[in-house]
Amino acid sequence: RRILWYVVLSSYFHVSLLSFLLCSAEDKRASCSILLSSTYRLNHQLVGWVGWSNPFIASTSPRRRSTPFPAIAMPMERSTSSPLPLALLSFLLFLPILHGKFTGGAGTADGSEEWGYVAVRPKAHMFWWLYRSPHRVDDGSTPWPTVLWLQGGPGASGVGLGNFLEIGLLDVDLNPRNSTWLQRADLLFVDSPVGTGYSYVEDDTALVKTDQEGAADLTALLKKLFNENEQLQRSPLYVIAESYGGKFAVTLGLSVVEAIRAGELKLQLGGVVLGDSWISPEDFVFSWGPLLRDVSRLDLDGLESANSVAEQIREQIQGGQYAEATDSWGKLETTISEASNSVDFYNFLLDAAE
Repeated sequence: RRILWYVVLSSYFHVSLLSFLLCSAEDKRASCSILLSSTYRLNHQLVGWVGWSNPFIASTSPRRRSTPFPAIAMPMERSTSSPLPLALLSFLLFLPILHGKFTGGAGTADGSEEWGYVAVRPKAHMFWWLYRSPHRVDDGSTPWPTVLWLQGGPGASGVGLGNFLEIGLLDVDLNPRNSTWLQRADLLFVDSPVGTGYSYVEDDTALVKTDQEGAADLTALLKKLFNENEQLQRSPLYVIAESYGGKFAVTLGLSVVEAIRAGELKLQLGGVVLGDSWISPEDFVFSWGPLLRDVSRLDLDGLESANSVAEQIREQIQGGQYAEATDSWGKLETTISEASNSVDFYNFLLDAAE
């Protein structure tokens, strides 16, 4: 099994390295998308192939944070700490060498896509990927917007999840998405905070420890991108986030306003949008059962069971037992799933198996 670890992870390393090298060249859009997507899928399949918790995810929810190392990865229901294999160490050691090549960005020949790194702090490097919409209409009365998408976690990749699984031009199989937000806005994906996806640090001490530090890094990224690009300056920026990303979005919005007022950032802030934001876990766990009862996915017994677990979570939070509250949240998910015929947690009209 240990040998299989190294075989699979070595494959991941080589795909990642090739994606970096090809994405740095001009007019390599197809190769870049294929390899980034392949990296994403390979990392996702590691769990099924090897049967161990994915060490690449910094986390995909507040209760699943295990390790700060980078990846583009799928959410997992459970995660435990795993030793960092040699192949991943090789990949991480190679990143500082690659960084010099990508600082300043690269892109497609037609300018429809750009990507690159920004050194947001010493030893902290953030990866970004900008898509310009083919539907763009330059109208002075209604400026074309730009959306900055922030993923949850903290530690889920916006470049991977948000782009290939949710709102980007292509899906993970590189098929054009039937509906993409690119039809209405330019899209800016970022792997944030540093240590997520292709964003990395040269020293673990450079990892962020608070939402404010994460927002400061994002503000530094925006200063670099917007202050040097007049087209972006004319486009109102909408910061849109899901799950834990909502905390980063709010703190980023405040940081951006302060930077604009100080004359440090040439940017029009259009607004901040929060989707299923994980900003008050205690309130959330008490809203889940009643919502599903209102849409007939839980009966009265199911609602009572859900609220009972929610009350346990509240007591644990108030008592400072955050690890225990996190485990109880998992228990709440199980309770609701069993009582609702496995309701899909993202769409109550569906069952999880659909």
